[in-house]
Amino acid sequence: MLSRRAAGRRLSTRQYRIKFHRPTPCAIPCDEGLPINIGEAVGPMWKGESGTKRSNAPNPVGRSTAEIEADLLVPVGESLHRIEFFIFEQVVGIVYYAGLSALTFGRNAAVSNNSYFHCFALPGISCNCAYFRRQRNFKPTISPYSILPQSVSVSGSGFHAEIQCGKGRSLLKMTLQNLQVGAVRLIIDEKEPLRERFRPLQALNGEPVTSDFISTEIGSDMAVLKVAANKEVVVMFKPLRLDMFVDKNLVMSFNGDGRFNFETFKEKPKELEDNAEPKPLTLFNRLFDYVQTSVLKWLKPLQSEQNPADEASENKNYEQNQGVAYDRDGNPINDADHPLEEGGGVEQSAHEEEDTDGLWTEHFHSFTDSKPYGPSSVAADISFIGFRHVFGLPEHADSLVLRDTNQTDPYRLYNLDVFQYEVDSPMALYGAAPYMIAHSAKATVGAFWLNSAEGWFDVSYEPDDSSLLKNLFSRFFANDKLPVAKTHWMFETGSVDIFFLFGPKPDDIFRQYSTLTGVNPLPPYFALGKHVSRWNFIDMNDVRQTDAGYDLHDIPYDVIWLDIEHTYGKRYFTWDPIKFSNPTEMIRNISAKGRKMVAVIDPHIKKDENWDLYQEALEKDYYVKDVNNRVYEGWCWPGAAVYLDFLNPEVRKWYANKYQFSEYKGSTEDLYVWNDMNEPSVFSGPEVSMPRDNIHFGGLEHREVHNVYGLFHHMSTFDGLYQRSNGKKRPFVLTRSFFIGSQRYANVWTGDNAAQWSHLRISNPMVLSLGIAGFPFTGADIGGFFGNPDDELIVRWYQVGIFHSFFRVHSELNTRRREPWFFSEQTKALLRDIVRLRYSLLPYWYTGFYEHTKNGWPIVRPMWTEFPTDTALFNEEKQFMIGRCLMARPVTEPGESSVHVYLPDEKSEWYDWFTHIPIVGPGVVQVATPLEKIPLFVRGGCIVPIKERMRRSSGLSHQDPFTLIMALNKDGTFANGTLYLDDGDSYEYKNGKYLYQYFVYSGDKKSGSLMSTTMHPNANYNTNAWIEKIVILGLQFYPTDVHVFRADYVPKKLNFVFDNQKMMLTIRKPEVPYLFLACNIVTVILKWRNGLSSLVMRKSENIDCIMSVVLEKCQKIFIHRDYSSGMAVRFQTKLPPELVGRVR
Repeated sequence: MLSRRAAGRRLSTRQYRIKFHRPTPCAIPCDEGLPINIGEAVGPMWKGESGTKRSNAPNPVGRSTAEIEADLLVPVGESLHRIEFFIFEQVVGIVYYAGLSALTFGRNAAVSNNSYFHCFALPGISCNCAYFRRQRNFKPTISPYSILPQSVSVSGSGFHAEIQCGKGRSLLKMTLQNLQVGAVRLIIDEKEPLRERFRPLQALNGEPVTSDFISTEIGSDMAVLKVAANKEVVVMFKPLRLDMFVDKNLVMSFNGDGRFNFETFKEKPKELEDNAEPKPLTLFNRLFDYVQTSVLKWLKPLQSEQNPADEASENKNYEQNQGVAYDRDGNPINDADHPLEEGGGVEQSAHEEEDTDGLWTEHFHSFTDSKPYGPSSVAADISFIGFRHVFGLPEHADSLVLRDTNQTDPYRLYNLDVFQYEVDSPMALYGAAPYMIAHSAKATVGAFWLNSAEGWFDVSYEPDDSSLLKNLFSRFFANDKLPVAKTHWMFETGSVDIFFLFGPKPDDIFRQYSTLTGVNPLPPYFALGKHVSRWNFIDMNDVRQTDAGYDLHDIPYDVIWLDIEHTYGKRYFTWDPIKFSNPTEMIRNISAKGRKMVAVIDPHIKKDENWDLYQEALEKDYYVKDVNNRVYEGWCWPGAAVYLDFLNPEVRKWYANKYQFSEYKGSTEDLYVWNDMNEPSVFSGPEVSMPRDNIHFGGLEHREVHNVYGLFHHMSTFDGLYQRSNGKKRPFVLTRSFFIGSQRYANVWTGDNAAQWSHLRISNPMVLSLGIAGFPFTGADIGGFFGNPDDELIVRWYQVGIFHSFFRVHSELNTRRREPWFFSEQTKALLRDIVRLRYSLLPYWYTGFYEHTKNGWPIVRPMWTEFPTDTALFNEEKQFMIGRCLMARPVTEPGESSVHVYLPDEKSEWYDWFTHIPIVGPGVVQVATPLEKIPLFVRGGCIVPIKERMRRSSGLSHQDPFTLIMALNKDGTFANGTLYLDDGDSYEYKNGKYLYQYFVYSGDKKSGSLMSTTMHPNANYNTNAWIEKIVILGLQFYPTDVHVFRADYVPKKLNFVFDNQKMMLTIRKPEVPYLFLACNIVTVILKWRNGLSSLVMRKSENIDCIMSVVLEKCQKIFIHRDYSSGMAVRFQTKLPPELVGRVR
């Protein structure tokens, strides 16, 4: 065990945070100094009563001396929390002001190497996390695992076999499934386990659809499984190995390096049962541990240097005190050498003998992880052959491309409440998605592993590795010298459940992953607007004044947020009876302007015997248990708190019902929910989270389900909001913790960042990583959660934030107010213009979200997804695409007066969004970036719908007209785009109440036309919206006349303005009602000096394409790309005689 002094310096796999949590505001202002009566000031602070005494509120601090003495006579296990609560409040009162000043003012870095233990697992450095150390050091020369040939069988879509490790070891069972979506699924588990391993199947979007193998070849030492016309899986029997091929090219390999290792459950040896006495849990060490890990960091670091020899001696002595050493099978071992079992060939590079440290028990500070089922970790290597770039593994504040971890910390996935996280770090954050994508100019592939336990991931890039191919027959690969991205996945427990996605293109990967795990449902329209938040708006009057301030300064916004102080003493689903005495009226005043409100609801429940919700869940046995099967109690915002067990389906149903208007008093249909602190965060727990040996529904240990706790929480919230409207209104839920599949229920943000340029810079790769991993609705707290941004930083952060799908300004309690009018007049004006730009683009954003629900594409996407063969873009994370049409390269460094922008695609023209001036690519251009300048470009060949009329909120603009920005391609011959429209609020779109329009411009240097048709003819939505203006960029001729043809085929002359310097045509008020959305096709025709014009015919009932007729040739071929089917429709027609006379 590490001493507390050594713990701060020792590098370890466990990230134990030393953090002063954001305190509840005390009864006096923070700048008035330390009060004389500490008890009076601190008591209300930790009760959450904000200093207001109420006779009917529980008062855990204001107890008499006799009551405290009576507590001391009760067994510690039953009353310890009450004593600790009293003493804890007094201690916090003493350190609060010193800590708070360090917390919020003048702080450069809140997380340091002393705050978290890192794990550099390099030679000569020992890691403190036992399973990780064993797995990372497991480097056999030959894998000990092999398939028993006699066990192999194939049935339809499944390949089945048994796996043996060495000689006489426990058997594993293996299934390889062929999935219809273009992927295979590998499942490996114990054949006869002592207990079932948890598999987070709720992360999937239903049971995947399988497809029979096209052909199978089973031999004595291998099997060849043809999964699709150009895709194969080769299964090697001894040693176990799977290789995936696309077009005869090896792209992925499982266990190619032989590092697959599966620790099976074992009975705990009796010797350990006799010697395993838990560490005494005293009031002193609990209190001391909390103060050390959560408070004293802000006064003075407790850690001091320790001699490495003393540290090693301390660890050795601790292990000797545990009695006999045991191997991973639970058998006693001695100092004699142990020969390897036949077929094993295991070479432990880091240890001469097997590592038995921490198999059954681990300690840190006063925390004991009992591990009643012993070691059960699982690990494997996955190699991506032919790839130099691997992406994914959110959430990390790191680069878009995963770094090589040979000489650094590995990436870690373990959902934690991280306080002002480090940037450029692989440390664990709030969410976990064990999913990687590998991309090259030739292919894109991916793999994700359904495992909700803690995970560590190594990545290494090899220039070439022909050894990886040496055991394969030459007919299986095209090149034996390829770059290889090697990855090593290590989990504390769980089974193997890996999905290999064959791609081979980015759009294939997005479709495959979203089909398996689900898409972000179409959000309500308001959710794409500006979100105004802080911890905390003080009261109803503060909310009212803030709302009015946005109107006064003519700045639109859509949602105002309430943090934890709006509740009655941190009892969620309640309102502070004084500060928020009439929540229904408050919400209705907001919604009268088309705006909404969001309130925070965390998963912990205040322990209050007088609170009906607490008592109801207690009586129903709905709380998580500790290792002794008692209700687990931790510390969080309310003080003593218990945690709902969302693994229990009945708890989820019960919790969802709490969102009913009859249960959640004061709520309305315009109140939505923010689920925070759901990693789960436990101030008094290890790593500010829940002990791993806590017990969940079904006897599951917390270590097995940790990373899905948040998923089950916001899943319950989503269901509750859905049910409260009887399935009529779309929910909006924000979550901090997430897992694969969370995108079906909530959007996420990047957590507690800081008002620093480094945090602004890292927000882009974080959002991009989340997007390609299936989370398209993400963003960062604009301006930083901690600290106070200056004018330059807040402007630049807004310029970044409007291009993230989730656009929220949020900050902590002690920061200065962030509303735009609290900055200079110049800054306020700039912020107003930036917000208005976001609102003008909402139709484009909304269309992007609809298309995401159909194809799984992220809205904010890395450059390589749109230009997959341009290798110059594979590392790019400063500039990115918004949809397929807009490219942004916002400024993220202070004082940056210009930026370099790379314009890809030699066939594309790029136009500056603001000047409309074309910029010819490909290549790098330098763009001046004064503070008001945002480098934003529209891609040639695109049509972008926008709205230029500004309203107080997006909901008030629903019937406003549209403007079409048409950016022609380099030849000036083509542009297309789409627009989706519905009521923005309900699920009526699922009943066909929507419009999905396709716009296309086609022409040459003499003629051209803009036409519109509906993509889904059976859909219909009544709207008064219309086309107010059309702007065409990049014309290559000088138009003299513009006409519009409507359903009667009679052309009508239109007014227009042409800028011959920019070659830009503006058509105002084309008088096309209902947004070209009638059943008949409508087209705007441009007439040129040569007198040619065009005509559009009525759409045929059985041919879904556009037919245009040009008089000069009497026939024309028009190609219409049908996005719904991906097919190009080619149609040729002649001008009908009855229409000839109509043409002038």
